[in-house]
Amino acid sequence: MKKIYKQEHFRYYENLLVVCPDCGEDAVVENEHNYKQAVLKCRHCDLQKNALDLVVYKAFVNLYCPICAHPIRYEQGNLKEKPKISNIKCDECDSQFQIQPKTEKYLNSFPKEEGLIHDPVFGCPYYFSGRF
Repeated sequence: MKKIYKQEHFRYYENLLVVCPDCGEDAVVENEHNYKQAVLKCRHCDLQKNALDLVVYKAFVNLYCPICAHPIRYEQGNLKEKPKISNIKCDECDSQFQIQPKTEKYLNSFPKEEGLIHDPVFGCPYYFSGRF
């Protein structure tokens, strides 16, 4: 006997109900599957946030000083743009260098409440979730 499987596709990520970070009422996240087009909208407090506004960069440098061979560690976060050049100073010999740092891109979402499931883009808890 041959088995036939029926495959169904659901679109869970079209519009998702979350808790608004400002007023605590229900809000909608649209296009959650693509963070570049995701929008958080609250009809109660008129909050509207685009996910592209949450994109921030972290710049870091890990190297040894070319003069004294002392390790240099530099890190700076929450930058709106990628830094082209950073001024780095060695703590041991007080030498200064201009270096192009490595960067990481991440989303600076809202603080997450512990124990609740959150949407991956904005970090807001799902509206129909609760603690047990």
